[in-house]
Amino acid sequence: MKSLSNSAGRPRLPLLLSFGLLLSASLLLAQSPSPIRVDDARADDIFRQGVTRFHDGYHSEAALLHQRVLSLQPNNQLARIWLGFDYFMAGYESAAMAEWESVQKQGSASPELSSFMEGVISRRGLASVIEQDFNFFPVAQLDKENSVPYQIRRPSSVVSLPNGTSYVVSFGNNSLVVMDANGKSKRSIKGALTRMEGPFDIVLLEDELYITQMLSDKVIRYSLDGNYLSEFGSKGSGDGQFLGPQFIAWDKGTYLYVSDIGNRRVAKFDRTGKFVLFIGERSSFFAGLERPTGLVWHNNRLYVGDASRKHPALHVFDGSGNHLDTILDVRLTDIEDIGPFEKDRLLITTRNEIFEFLPQNQELRSLFVQEKARGRFVGTGMDSNGHLLASDFDGEAVNILSRLAGVYSGLTVQIHRVMADKFPEVSIELSVLDNLGNPVKGLTSSNLALTEGRKKLDNVQFLSSGSNETQLDAVIIVQADQSLGDAAVREAIQNAIRNIADGFGTGAKIALVSASDKASIEAALGSPKSQLLSAASALPIGRFWYLDQAIRLALPLLLKGQGLRHLVLVGDGRLPEDAFARYGLDENLRFLQNNRVHLSLIRTVPYEADPELSLLVKESGGIDWALYRPTGIVDLGKELLRKKDGSYFLRFKSLFDSDFGKKYLPVEVQAQLFQKSGRSESGYFAPLKM
Repeated sequence: MKSLSNSAGRPRLPLLLSFGLLLSASLLLAQSPSPIRVDDARADDIFRQGVTRFHDGYHSEAALLHQRVLSLQPNNQLARIWLGFDYFMAGYESAAMAEWESVQKQGSASPELSSFMEGVISRRGLASVIEQDFNFFPVAQLDKENSVPYQIRRPSSVVSLPNGTSYVVSFGNNSLVVMDANGKSKRSIKGALTRMEGPFDIVLLEDELYITQMLSDKVIRYSLDGNYLSEFGSKGSGDGQFLGPQFIAWDKGTYLYVSDIGNRRVAKFDRTGKFVLFIGERSSFFAGLERPTGLVWHNNRLYVGDASRKHPALHVFDGSGNHLDTILDVRLTDIEDIGPFEKDRLLITTRNEIFEFLPQNQELRSLFVQEKARGRFVGTGMDSNGHLLASDFDGEAVNILSRLAGVYSGLTVQIHRVMADKFPEVSIELSVLDNLGNPVKGLTSSNLALTEGRKKLDNVQFLSSGSNETQLDAVIIVQADQSLGDAAVREAIQNAIRNIADGFGTGAKIALVSASDKASIEAALGSPKSQLLSAASALPIGRFWYLDQAIRLALPLLLKGQGLRHLVLVGDGRLPEDAFARYGLDENLRFLQNNRVHLSLIRTVPYEADPELSLLVKESGGIDWALYRPTGIVDLGKELLRKKDGSYFLRFKSLFDSDFGKKYLPVEVQAQLFQKSGRSESGYFAPLKM
């Protein structure tokens, strides 16, 4: 496009224009110190439109508008920065980085933009480095001095929730202490009529806590808010009895496993506390456990630690109690806890050291060594932000450990939108990610600092966070190709939509999109179940179907809500050969991730999905379920609600005059968690006023 500032592109004056009029115009221009250029006025207006469309969630339109600005003003570095963010939100990260690198070369990149770019580069390139980084580093500690008024005494175990909150078992004062993502104690749970007696280990079963009671020989079940629910077990050596129950594990399905050090065995129970069988007793095939400690269910096997004085070991059993294997290693002396870790690995805790265990080749790698002479690690777990939480029983502290590379690579702050329709009151939606692009959850107002034009905002209100969000916003995408001509397939799709709507509950907002030759919205967001089913019964039948087009149509429907955002594809899991001819696989994945949207798959057939589709589901944080799985899909909503994200909503009162909505108002955000920090910038316009 030719620049409108070029004389060849200007409208010509009529030949009969009078000399007097020309003279008057000349005098007016002479009196103006900086004449208004038509190009600049047009560019300013188009730039304003682009910023506004970006915050409305129309990133492709915003990109076209900012491209027009640059055609008028090629050196407009602010418009180029915004074009980069347009591309980024649309999933084109390489194009975004190219725009920002151009700004850097001109020396116009702010510290906030440079920080954001570093975060994107880190997330895209550090995965292979992290894979080889085994060391963890202490970043904080919760001890009896800084846990006032909810003190911990002799912490023995810790378990974390998806929202960044953790529960610490305080053996020394018979309580649970609730700890936030910053390592601060927030409240204490002591029980009411049925009080805890020597609580030792804890496991999270969906929305319930099971805690072993070493001194009263039972297991107590609590709700997350600390209400007593039930208990099982008693003192003795018979079925369902204990002599010092310590560690507890769950198989993610039906059964619980409890290590009983006094009886030298592991007891298996169902979730109601009904005894099933003993594991690890002496037999003609197995010498028997001597001092059973930590245990974990992993890949259909039960791993049990044995702190035997002569033969410290890790034993492996199946669910029926059959002994399968024994791993002997002198480093397992004083073995305590065993738990899940990253990438199909296990955590093993000994008195002075924490290890990573690879079941495939039985390799043991050191992650952290306790240096305090009085220290004694008992339990270790991971929180939802990737920190290791190590309970130091004798040192009376919970150590918060971060992977060494994670400490130095910092955080990525992403500003999704600024809402200024009630100016001077302004709301902002942002998310915080770690160096691998994982959401950082559980942050509070103390972790986030907002400025306008680098002027501190003191009146910031923390509205909500995705860590505690209970609202589901979802778009169901239906594969609407020729397979819909089969009555059984159409019935399966209707069953899936019915079960999804029932499982999501009345509070969820659901829309329906058909993925055919051309994607189409069949039911708007918030439609009742009856309307969704009615639309599903009349879905168009296309010759082909294109998932990428459906994603591009469906995702913007979710961008103005505060709920957890999900796309749920219902289909056979097969993609056409040209599935990513229009939008590449990586662009689709980044489009989902950068807009904090999860893609899940409900397969109408029992076969596995195509690898590319499985990758999209896995990397976006979704769920892959078969429609007719044994337990059905009615719990899909409950599972998706556990997919907490790192989004945060804040409100502030602007420091600036908006100049009737014509002035560009910059805003910056900085996030900090322990030694990690990151920042980013955005800007907005107030509503136009005449």
